[in-house]
Amino acid sequence: MKKYSKTIDIPNWHLISKKYAGWAEHGWDLHSKQIPKEDYEWLSEILVPPIEKFSGQKHKLVVAIMFFVAPHASRGIHIDSFPEGWKYYPNWGLNIPIANCDRSEQQWFNGNYTQETYHRPGGSYSEKLTWVTPPKLVESVSIDTPTLVYVDIPHDVKNNSNLPRTLLSVRFTPNPITVTPLKE
Repeated sequence: MKKYSKTIDIPNWHLISKKYAGWAEHGWDLHSKQIPKEDYEWLSEILVPPIEKFSGQKHKLVVAIMFFVAPHASRGIHIDSFPEGWKYYPNWGLNIPIANCDRSEQQWFNGNYTQETYHRPGGSYSEKLTWVTPPKLVESVSIDTPTLVYVDIPHDVKNNSNLPRTLLSVRFTPNPITVTPLKE
């Protein structure tokens, strides 16, 4: 049983994949890119009803970011972070595959580490980790369909493809899953 990921039925997610397929060209040289706020209403129409059906709660889309991983590369083990002053901390994200996700995997790790907030190019934040002991892989999943992912422990993405991996990551308030997995 997966602890840090859960697939979710999003009936029209292919419309999102189709709309943003051209963004894959940025995967050769970008780390991330913010989705324009003008797109949030359209994204919400597709994503919020299935999220609400899944959780039994009312939700609002609060951030949508496209993430890229170059061919045969990884993002590096990190923990997602958000700017200081945010009133809401989303520790579950909804990942929507856009391009070349079938030959990549998201991985979660545990171990002893220290962390420091890092502002990445493209507008995203993450926690830079310095490992005291080697990280231990605790879960791995291919994100080739919409998947809720836990982002509050060390995780990485590896792209084993010859093309850039492009994925839309969306955060909602409140979190779609309210249970926090116990760290291993």
